[in-house]
Order: sequence, then structure tokens, then C-alpha cells
Amino acid sequence: MAARDHLSDFQFHTNPLNQGLAEVSAYHGNKHVGSLEWGEDEVEFIQVDPSYRRQGVATELWKRANEAHKTDPSQFPKPVHSKELTPKGRLWVKSLKEDDQ
Repeated sequence: MAARDHLSDFQFHTNPLNQGLAEVSAYHGNKHVGSLEWGEDEVEFIQVDPSYRRQGVATELWKRANEAHKTDPSQFPKPVHSKELTPKGRLWVKSLKEDDQ
């Protein structure tokens, strides 16, 4: 079963630009389990609660950020990966298999 199949119990909320950053947050029930924040230049922050990792949450946050940009680019800049990545961050970016990396 793909990691994305586990996301049916999750809710994702997008918030438009506020003080230079847009955000997508993930919730499991009432618990905040992850978020991605980005501005005009690049992703500033991405985090997933350790007990929710390896379930596709970060990838879904990334996809939702890109969808928000396509829907309303004036409120959601195009998310761009940071140039400074941790080793785990590099592996995650590579796993996305995007053409424009």
C-alpha cells in the first residue's frame, strides 16, 4: 500500500501569504502533525511530527503547496526547494521525482 493511501484520515489546510510566508498544515484529528511554509524565494520550513513520518505527509504538503500556487498565484508563490538541505531533505526531494530539481 502506498504511503498516500494512509492520508484519508488527515486534513490539510492552506493559508495564503501572511508576513511574507504561505503555509500548508496537516492535522490528524485535532493534532497538528506537520507544516510547510514558503515565501517568494524558497521553502523556509518543513516539519512532520516524528510519529507521522514515512506516511506521505511531507509529500502531500508539497503537492498541496503546488496546487495552491496553481489555483491562486497571487496569494501562494510557487514553492521552490531550499538550496540548503539536510541529508534527509535531499533524499526526500529526490524521492519527489520532479523534472525541475
